[in-house]
Amino acid sequence: MPQQRIYYDYIDGKLMPYIYVLTFQNGEINWDNQVYEYEAIKPFKHEDIYDFDSSILTSSIFFSDFIFNNNNPQHFKLNLTSIKSRLERDYIDPYVIKQFVLGTFELQELLQLLPKERSMKLFLEVI
Repeated sequence: MPQQRIYYDYIDGKLMPYIYVLTFQNGEINWDNQVYEYEAIKPFKHEDIYDFDSSILTSSIFFSDFIFNNNNPQHFKLNLTSIKSRLERDYIDPYVIKQFVLGTFELQELLQLLPKERSMKLFLEVI
């Protein structure tokens, strides 16, 4: 599961969410798949924008790259087909990308869809 962070910055004197970042381990994304599914975890640790690691190979993503399921709101999907196509159009090998960033304006839409808290499902087996 990707490491999820929201980086904050001061905008007009107010501390505001600035970017949503998903950081992946090597090989975590299988670019042969059409979608990548992960569990959205909230609350996020507040990170200062100056702590963002720009040395990691990063790709921008857009709100339109997300696929949501109302029946399972904690699980987000990313349209890898769309992201991969955009990267290849810019002559970027998707396999080198280790981080996705969703920008400020689209972050506001995403924050509305994130669950208020993380819930865990407990399954009991009766013997």
